[in-house]
This record gives sequence, C-alpha cells and structure tokens, in this order.
Amino acid sequence: DTEGNDDFEAFFPTSLLETGHDILFFWVARMVMMSIGLLGKLPFHTVYLHAMVRDAHGRKMSKSLGNVIDPVEVIDGITLEDLNKKLYEGNLPDKEIEKAKKGQAQDYPNGIPECGADALRFGLLAYTLQGKNVNLDINRVVGYRHFCNKVWNATRFGLTYFGEDFKFSGSLQLDAPFAWEDRWILSKLSACAGKTNQAMQQYEFANATTATYSFFLYELCDVYLELLKPRFYVQDESPEVLADRQVAREVLYICLDWSMRLLHPLLPYLTEELYQRLPPSPIKAESITIAQYPTHVIAWTNEALEKEMETVSDIAAKFRSQKTSIGLNPGARPAGFVLHRDEDTRTALGKVSTRLARMANMGDITILPEGAPAPKGSLQEVVNESCVIFIEASGVNLEDELAKLKKKATSAEKMVKSYEDKMNAPGYEEKVPLAVRETNLQKKDASAKELEEFRRAIAQISEALKERK
Repeated sequence: DTEGNDDFEAFFPTSLLETGHDILFFWVARMVMMSIGLLGKLPFHTVYLHAMVRDAHGRKMSKSLGNVIDPVEVIDGITLEDLNKKLYEGNLPDKEIEKAKKGQAQDYPNGIPECGADALRFGLLAYTLQGKNVNLDINRVVGYRHFCNKVWNATRFGLTYFGEDFKFSGSLQLDAPFAWEDRWILSKLSACAGKTNQAMQQYEFANATTATYSFFLYELCDVYLELLKPRFYVQDESPEVLADRQVAREVLYICLDWSMRLLHPLLPYLTEELYQRLPPSPIKAESITIAQYPTHVIAWTNEALEKEMETVSDIAAKFRSQKTSIGLNPGARPAGFVLHRDEDTRTALGKVSTRLARMANMGDITILPEGAPAPKGSLQEVVNESCVIFIEASGVNLEDELAKLKKKATSAEKMVKSYEDKMNAPGYEEKVPLAVRETNLQKKDASAKELEEFRRAIAQISEALKERK
C-alpha cells in the first residue's frame, strides 16, 4: 500500500539509476513504463550507463577463455596457481580448461598482485573515458595502487611539518605573507577543485581522476613539497622565518585537507584514514564522508603566476635533462646560467632563482643580462626560441665523461646498424610478421634518437675542452 506510507514517500521516486547499456530496453524501459502506469510518476530522472568491462585485449569475459576477472581477486591478489584451480570449480570440459590455462598464463604470468579496493575503484573510474567498453588492464590498476602508496607516503611526510601543537585556524587570510610557491599551489588547487566539480556534475569521472591525480602527484608532491623543505630545514629562528613557516603550514594544511576531500569519492578508504590524521581545525568534520566538498576559489586564481611556474618548470626540466645527457652524477650540483630574451621574464626568474635551482637539482643559478656572452667552459642547451641555458663544466672531469659518452655512442651505433641490417635483409617484409616489424622499427628509432643525443653531448663536451685549452 503506497497511501500514507512514510518509507514510500521518502524513497520514491529516486533521482538516478546506474546500469549497463545492454539492459536499457530489457529492464530500464519496463521500470519506467510500470512506474508511470501504476503511479503516474517517473521512477528516476537520470540514467547513468556504465561501460561493459572486457579484458585487456577487448574480448568479452568468458570462462572458456580464462579471462574472467573477479574484483575480489584484484583487491586481495591471487597466484596463477589459484587462478588455474578456480577453473575446475565450474563445468568446463578438460579441453576448455587447458585453453583457459594458457590464456591465464599469458595474461597473468605472475598472478594478479594485491591492489586494494581503492586502486580498483580509481582504475575503473579512470577507464570510463573509453565509452561503452572498458578494456581492463590489471597493470594499470597496479599503477594506481602505486599512486595510493604515493598519497599515503606524501601525506604522512607532510604531516611531519605541522608539529604537535599546530591547529589550523579554519581559513587563510588573503593578506598573509604568502611565498611565491604558496600562491602558485593555491591557484592550482582552486583549478583542480573547479575541474573536479565540473567532472562530477557532468558524470565525467575519468576527468575527475585525471585532475586529482595530476594535482597531487605532479604539483603538490613533485614541486610544492620539495620547495617547502628549505623553509622548514633552515637553521634560523628569527620572527620573519617563524612567520613564514606558519604560513607554509597553513597552506600545506589546506592542500592536504582539500586533496583528501577531492579524492574521497575516488579513494574512499585511504582518504578517510588520512583525513582522521590531520591536525584539529574548526572546519574539520567528524568523518570525511560528511565534510563539505571543496569548490573553486576565485580569489586564489593567479594565471600569471601559473605561467611563471610553467617557464621555471621547463627550464628546470631542461637542466635536469642536460645533466643526464652529459653523464653527470644525479647528486652533482654544478652552477647554471639562464639567458632569456624577454626582460619581464628575466626579472621574474631572478626573483625565484633559488627555487629554480632546487627544482633543477643544480647549484647557484645566475640570470644573465640580455646579450651576455656564453660563460666560458660551459655547456649550452636550448630550452625554446627565447631561452638558452648553460651548465658550468669547470668542476667536471670532461675527459672521463667524453670517454664514457663515446663508448655509449659506439654501442648505440652498433644497435642501430643491427636493426638496419635486419630490416634490409632479403624477404624481411614478406617473412617477418607485421607486429615484429613494428617493434623493430620502434626500437631502431629509439636507438637512433639515443645516438643523436650522445653525439650532441660529445660535441658539447669537445667544444668545452677546446675552450679550456
């Protein structure tokens, strides 16, 4: 009886039905027709059609193929031996069992590693961009398990900066003495919140995973947490330094708090655990499940600063790449120089040269004036049409580095020649399968590119050696 039924009044009609497109007309249409016929109401106003999960090769999951993936096996992990044993629990004939075993051995040679519920959830949501079908690759889910580990470790590391007595006030003062990186990360955090909210409203969950993943991994962890270290580790207890640390703690709290809340629909178990470990705050809810979801903050948006950071990041990446190409030890900290055509950019770079040095894993970095000659004994690299960088080579044993690079170049040259000989052999196009030919071409191109990098580095070091003489 629906008349005067409190439960019925409370729970009917619902708002959203989530289902697969394959039963849209078999089941969903009948629900709608029956509800309208009996009650004169739609049972729900929105239908969200999820994709059908297939295996990594796009095949429909079938017991005879041995490619059925049980979510519990992904969450808890399972060995190849146990996967094979499960085939005998059904009614497959022996011939089909042997075929399924071969399929399992090919797809899961080491079994399925333990991924956890959050990584599986995040992976499936990230896959929704594919449309009607999801080709589920377990290796990608394993990648998201590593992301979960990164979230755990980075958050635990960030918590060490707060100390035992820290309590967040509940809001940031816009006139606080924010550092350059503070204003940048708040702008990126606001942008992430805007993208995630838009994705949720439009049921584009893959875009939500991309926005939160990119912010946490590439902006919060790779850049901001690294730039925070000097502010906390410096041996100075002056009022200015203490005030700067307090601002840094408050911005970091906002970043971690918002990250947990933005990620919560995607990683519910992990974020609840970490949220409970955050320092006390008037805005902290009893559980993250009832905490307010963050939204875009216009006052934090700073597009000009984001462009500055893009320039700094590009230069830092090129410094790191040049260090690697000339064979410098990762721990080496040579001096660097930047020559940029644009005056405003040079001024901006001069203000953040210490941050640039930290991001580039370099020693002191000097911003050269317009038209300045290349520093003697340095190695040059082009960032773009407006910017050139130089690495000081005075503290580097260039003769040893040159010998190492020549040996690597010789090896790469032999590799390229071996692939060319293989590809030029009579009957290669007719006898060798297309997949193998494509793989060989990719390997040859990669070796050729590597050889080109070695030759360029050899030319740079040879030029630097001439200048020394």
